[in-house]
Amino acid sequence: MEVSLTRRRVLLPGLVVLLLAAIILALLVRNKDSTQDFAAPWQLNFSLTGGFVGYNLALTLLDDGQMSWEDRRDHSSGNLILPSSDLDQLGRHMLNAEFFSQRSSPTGLCCDSFDYLIEFKGAHASHVVTANSFTANARLKPLLRWLEMLAFSRRR
Repeated sequence: MEVSLTRRRVLLPGLVVLLLAAIILALLVRNKDSTQDFAAPWQLNFSLTGGFVGYNLALTLLDDGQMSWEDRRDHSSGNLILPSSDLDQLGRHMLNAEFFSQRSSPTGLCCDSFDYLIEFKGAHASHVVTANSFTANARLKPLLRWLEMLAFSRRR
């Protein structure tokens, strides 16, 4: 009886340690794969359409910070270089949104909402997500808001 209790005392903590090690390893592999998806060269295309005003804005961002924007409604456009801090922030938003596992949601639902398109083309991964301001899930919304802010602030 004493031998089986000793085995149980040794076996249970050993299994807990093994399980924790497996979880940590899985998280590390997942994070490594996620950041590899963003390896240069890459291009991100973002468009925002809709609302009562009928916005039709487009951004193209490149891995070296080059950004071009276009307001298709008033036919204005421009180019600029984003600071590295903005590129870092974009990367954090994409990782937090788990962008490459996002699915598209319905668009064109209401005249007082925005429809979004995010298209990422990279060296290791490509993915497209469409969403609406009402149907986008909670993980995606911070990325959408950040890109929306970038689109509106650059067109002035």
